[in-house]
Amino acid sequence: MERVLALFQPDVVHAHNLYHQLTPSVLRPVRRAGVPVVMTIHDFKLVCPTYRMIDGSGQACDACVGGSPLRVAHVVRRRCQGGSAAQSTVLMVESGLHRLIGAYDPVDVFACPSSYMADLLRRGGFGDRVRELPYGYDLDSIPPRTEPGTGVVFAGRLSWEKGLDHLLHAMALLPEVPLVVCGDGPQRQEWHQLADRLLPGRVTFLGHLPRSAVLAELRRAAVVAVPSIWAENQPLSIVEAMASGVPVVAGDTPALREMVIEGTTGLTVDPRDHLALSRALSTFLDNPALQRDIAVTARRRAETVHDMQVHLERLDDIYDELCGRASPRTRRAH
Repeated sequence: MERVLALFQPDVVHAHNLYHQLTPSVLRPVRRAGVPVVMTIHDFKLVCPTYRMIDGSGQACDACVGGSPLRVAHVVRRRCQGGSAAQSTVLMVESGLHRLIGAYDPVDVFACPSSYMADLLRRGGFGDRVRELPYGYDLDSIPPRTEPGTGVVFAGRLSWEKGLDHLLHAMALLPEVPLVVCGDGPQRQEWHQLADRLLPGRVTFLGHLPRSAVLAELRRAAVVAVPSIWAENQPLSIVEAMASGVPVVAGDTPALREMVIEGTTGLTVDPRDHLALSRALSTFLDNPALQRDIAVTARRRAETVHDMQVHLERLDDIYDELCGRASPRTRRAH
């Protein structure tokens, strides 16, 4: 990192997801070089050792949120990592050590896509370094659709916190409605078997797809389902559905409630309540006129919150502010 800094001489270092790959050790030479640091927060790792905000029993949990390194002991008490005390202990040591040594002290600004994420970081002791910055998206690449769709689409990782199993149970209460699943993950085989048992012949698993293919599936749907049981941050599948003008039925979690506005972009519901989830889906499946109304309001919401140019301007403001506080450097267009 020191060699890269000396060679490139950046105005700002912008970090993403360096927890386990690079580790926050790369931030210290950046601080020694006097370069300001922005870090975009894509998940809850800084305040939750498992990053999911869910304990070992599958319940929402914020016991580890706070400034004290001792709070992370809750991850072992609740066996939050796979129900395993050993795995949870490893994460407790990692997170506790990072808090104790101030591993993220070199970060000048934490850019949080959701208000929920920003509030958690403030509670976690990161204070006035926290800024809200919703994800930007090239909306011009996704023209809004003009006709209602059919069926339900799920796009995401096939892992337990994404709630596809709950969606399958809910779909079993909706006779003849097809479901398309885009994505792959550790629960794929298990959920294949569950789909064959509950919905024979009605579920199509497409596996991992390029972005263009996922967008095509979203645009064909009557409704996009995001039945997550964990506290998602700001999933791009919802942004893409909004931009396409497709209603969303999402899990009733804080950050998803920021995105899925009742009657404007879709509905939120507890995905564990399979009857309530099926009813929310049928609201759009049985109502092409409502789909058309949502197409207008959802697209407008996407343009208001996620326009890429607005995102870049706000990000540039952060860079300008930090460069003004740091030693003068030559600004680069790239």
